Amino acid sequence: DENIATVDQNGNVRTLDKKGMVNIRAVIDGKNYGPVVTLNVQDPFTVKGGTLTDYHGTGGTVYLPDDENITSIGTQAFRDNDNIRVLVIPKTVTQISERAFENCTALEEIYFIQQTPLAIPNANLSLILRDAFIGCTKLRKVDLSNTITLDARVFRGCTSLEEVVAMNHIGTMNAMAFAGCTSLKEADITGLHNSGREIFAGCTALETVKTAYYTSLGQGIFRGCTALESVIINTPTVMAEAFSGCGNLKTVEFGGAGAEARLTSFNIGTRAF
Repeated sequence: DENIATVDQNGNVRTLDKKGMVNIRAVIDGKNYGPVVTLNVQDPFTVKGGTLTDYHGTGGTVYLPDDENITSIGTQAFRDNDNIRVLVIPKTVTQISERAFENCTALEEIYFIQQTPLAIPNANLSLILRDAFIGCTKLRKVDLSNTITLDARVFRGCTSLEEVVAMNHIGTMNAMAFAGCTSLKEADITGLHNSGREIFAGCTALETVKTAYYTSLGQGIFRGCTALESVIINTPTVMAEAFSGCGNLKTVEFGGAGAEARLTSFNIGTRAF
């Protein structure tokens, strides 16, 4: 079964990320040589009580199994992995634990259910805990469809992160969730109702911010976002130091996109701009 293991012309055996047994025999010019060797390939995923606790596979594009009822990716389950480039997380997963993917230095893309977009997002992931992807310096794209909560520092220091799909679905972001993501250019926080401090602090490439009437602009949320030149704020409350250190910010407009009638009074924190 080539889905379990392959053999090259030099006789080198390579196992793949699938559990099973395979028979191997040398064939030269259509003739069999030597005995049949049975190779028993173990599951590269360790799952205990619905929690994926370890991975020891070959990397590349990795699909977490959707037939093992994995509901949680455990603490440090993939920590320091250096061979996974693309990760596809199944619908069964509802939580990613602390430091689950810390320092996964080859990880570039993360998807839920499949790599191509679903007509209707159908992932069940509701919580990503603190520092889950900290130190993933090659991470470029994350699909957060149906994600509700990001804990503190989830993507802090992911310096290559350019695209976050469905960021507007997230209702809660805790402190410094995207701080130091120096390649991120857009933040759609129209669904953000609870915000910690300095969520996007130091995102020096950030150019576009989208807000709604109930968007929570927490303390220092865009501190040091030096590429921001203009912003339209559709919410009446801006917490202290929300845009401090945004040295190129020239234009601030309150009440775009038809929100003018609702914005009759404002609560602007100290040194907000």
